[in-house]
Amino acid sequence: MESYDVKADGYEAQYGGEQSEKYGAALDAVRVEDGDAVLDDGCGTGLFIRMVAHHPSCVVGVDFSERMLRVAKRMCGGLKNVFLVRCDADFLPLKEDSFDKVFSFTLIQDAPKPERTILEMARVSKSGSKIVITALKKVYTVAKLTDQITSSGLRVVDAPEAEDLKDYVVVCEKVERGDL
Repeated sequence: MESYDVKADGYEAQYGGEQSEKYGAALDAVRVEDGDAVLDDGCGTGLFIRMVAHHPSCVVGVDFSERMLRVAKRMCGGLKNVFLVRCDADFLPLKEDSFDKVFSFTLIQDAPKPERTILEMARVSKSGSKIVITALKKVYTVAKLTDQITSSGLRVVDAPEAEDLKDYVVVCEKVERGDL
């Protein structure tokens, strides 16, 4: 958290282009539609939220960094359907089965218990909802990432190869236990 607090004010200038490429790859794989309830798990400065807020009924952004959320609040201030929450991604203060789409960019490699983080994403997702998880290639292999996702009870739908990205992008789906 401390490193993200320090980076908050200059984060988009330093990483905005790289993040936008990941967001584009995720949105190529999973469409955000009108009426969707969307969670941005580890929302940082709210850059992704600003890209999708015109589509869904609501977008919830969560982050552990207070300073990142301050920037997000400033940048997303005029968006009436955006809600920002400071919390731990492993203990989301959100109702289960609430979201149609969940996006988590470059979060799980920083999580102390990535399986717990993924379980929380699954818990707050509706059955059949799409979840996009990205993780740094320098930390994960695609096999390790997909194994961690499936061991958390999600079905991997797609893991498009994006050689130009620093992250793997994995699309998964929440399914009922009997459907795995």
